[in-house]
Amino acid sequence: MNVWLLLIAVGLVLGVLLIYVTTSWLNKGQYQNMIDELVILKYEISNKPIVLELEKLRKSRKNNQNDLLVSDWEESWGILTDQLQIVDDNISYAEETLRSKEIDHAKEIINITKKDLAGIDKISDSLMSEIKNSDLYA
Repeated sequence: MNVWLLLIAVGLVLGVLLIYVTTSWLNKGQYQNMIDELVILKYEISNKPIVLELEKLRKSRKNNQNDLLVSDWEESWGILTDQLQIVDDNISYAEETLRSKEIDHAKEIINITKKDLAGIDKISDSLMSEIKNSDLYA
């Protein structure tokens, strides 16, 4: 009878351990997918044709006012590019944290980075719109 109790206890412990490992693995996969989505969004933002549009404007019309406007836009894009580098570092840190099984910390980094990317995306869209709607673009 004691052998059966021991086998049942071992079975329960193994069952609980299996459930824990499975849920941990699923959570890690879920957060890795979120990180992958952040990487895709970062590349979408960085591949917006803002630089190409600024190059066209810089080559097309030459006067001081236009040059100042284009320079301001280039400076704004430079700031966004710097922010994208910080986001890239945060994504790497989230991946590293996830690998070290600090899931709660990784989740926090992912959420912060997601908000940062949403803000950068909104500003880059606004910048692109401003460039396209300017008198220089016509």
